[in-house]
Amino acid sequence: MKIIDEYYSEKEILTFVATSTSVVESNFKVISVEEKHGWAYIKVQNNEKVFFIKFSSLMFDVSILIKCFNEVTYRDEEIAIFLDYEGSYPLIYLKPRSDSKIRFLFAHDYDLFLRDDINDYSLNDYKIECDVVLDGEMLLKEFLKVLNYC
Repeated sequence: MKIIDEYYSEKEILTFVATSTSVVESNFKVISVEEKHGWAYIKVQNNEKVFFIKFSSLMFDVSILIKCFNEVTYRDEEIAIFLDYEGSYPLIYLKPRSDSKIRFLFAHDYDLFLRDDINDYSLNDYKIECDVVLDGEMLLKEFLKVLNYC
């Protein structure tokens, strides 16, 4: 597995990912992207749920994200990407399947990082916002929208 900005080991990532079950039927789309003062906010809708993928556009080059989506779609490479959000490290996990679909998992530690009563936490404490199986090319096209803004 390829890991971008390795904050956790491959074993920790795979153990964490194994705790979640992917949803196969999904209406997934990138609704909007906003980039201000070095912060990027990708608003995503999956079925009825809306969530944000937040990161520092100064610390994390968005072209790396798009390159990884491309590698998963066309080269069948499993990838874990840790984004930089000033001390918080959200995770995007991508795993190709044999049917030209991709497992897309997004989890974050946004809330944990902000709490004063938690000094130490692990990947297992992350909140999984989305775990879906999608058409690879559709997923890539949705995230290509991000390049127009960042």
